[in-house]
Amino acid sequence: MCKIEGCDRKTMYVERDICQMHYFRYMRNGYYNLKRREEYAEYERGGCRYRIQSPNGYQKVHEPDHPLITGSQLYVFEHRVVYYDEINQNPEKCELCGDAINWSNLHIDHKDEDRTNNKKENLRALCRSCNVYRGHTCESIGTNFFEINGRRMTAFAWARQPSVVVCGATIARRRNSLNMSDYDCVYSPRVTHHKTKTHKQVCKYDNARGITAPFMT
Repeated sequence: MCKIEGCDRKTMYVERDICQMHYFRYMRNGYYNLKRREEYAEYERGGCRYRIQSPNGYQKVHEPDHPLITGSQLYVFEHRVVYYDEINQNPEKCELCGDAINWSNLHIDHKDEDRTNNKKENLRALCRSCNVYRGHTCESIGTNFFEINGRRMTAFAWARQPSVVVCGATIARRRNSLNMSDYDCVYSPRVTHHKTKTHKQVCKYDNARGITAPFMT
């Protein structure tokens, strides 16, 4: 039977040992028993926020009158509230790539990747792409790496460095055909009989991925 005192319903969610009614009540309100509403109101009168944790680890706070609340919601993600209240109510540009953003499409990112650390200095407003690509590190975007001074990146990532004068295909060819060292593959001078410029592909999300390169304009 459901573990909640006074409930005679059968358990539907074994991990929590609760019935379906109490499961959805918790997901909707953040507590199992309706008596918590009185405690909850008292907590609010004390000047504190009632906090729950979402299944994916983010903190949510009870702010039914907050501008970020939509529809009939009672809770809003704490990191979004902190950013709105303490940093910027109207962010217009992604802090990494400069793309236009607003509250309907932005992501508030935790710099240290700790979803419970909602201090304002740990938060920044990003576009969706930068927030996603931030998890794609220098070593997660390929399989053939060149290592120089402890830094491992693919040929095309190295080619996007401002100090590198050859393209990624040339870096890869130097290893495969000429058996050059990783350093020489990347930093040897460009040799050509044609007065053409090296075409280097630039990715606007390199900054998010920790790959230093100029942004596209």
